Amino acid sequence: MRRSGVIRWATVLGVLAAVSVPLLLLLSWGHVGGGAFHGSDLQRSFRIELIALSGVVVVLGIAGILRPIHPAALLLCAAAMAAELVVIVIEWNNKNVFNLDLVWHWAPATLIAGLVLSGVGLAVWLGLFVTSVARKACPDCAETVPRNAIDCPHCGYRFPLSRGFKRCGSCERPVKAEARVCRFCNHRFGEQVERVSS
Repeated sequence: MRRSGVIRWATVLGVLAAVSVPLLLLLSWGHVGGGAFHGSDLQRSFRIELIALSGVVVVLGIAGILRPIHPAALLLCAAAMAAELVVIVIEWNNKNVFNLDLVWHWAPATLIAGLVLSGVGLAVWLGLFVTSVARKACPDCAETVPRNAIDCPHCGYRFPLSRGFKRCGSCERPVKAEARVCRFCNHRFGEQVERVSS
């Protein structure tokens, strides 16, 4: 599987993690009996915050599935998942949610599941952010390559060199613009390069 496919599936996983947190808690809020969430346990603002944060991740994630996503958007997704974690931890302190008895309750179980899913989502989006910062997309074949690559290994596209560098006319490797001799092949700039005809 190519790296772009792995990134696409990781993005799908990040979106699913973001969606499942509020969905799981919404289902538990509607659960009838057996220690379900009631209005006093999970406040209205808690629901709105989780849904809004998940909405941000879902919109950016779907955009990322369709086309390469900017690293800043990936960082925003990670921040939204971290905010989901914080919101759940704040609700964790609600004394009405956690009781000291050993009877099964939906409220603590769904909060724990929400914490795990938010943590997974945060890890996925941070991983995608780190990957995107360390790599760049080839404008010809759209595959991702290491950020310091000067040629695309997939299609041969030649990336523009940084300021202060030029390509050697003999070996095509980058050297400093003021260099008079290539440090790789010892070609002296200004001399005619002999090309071997195939």
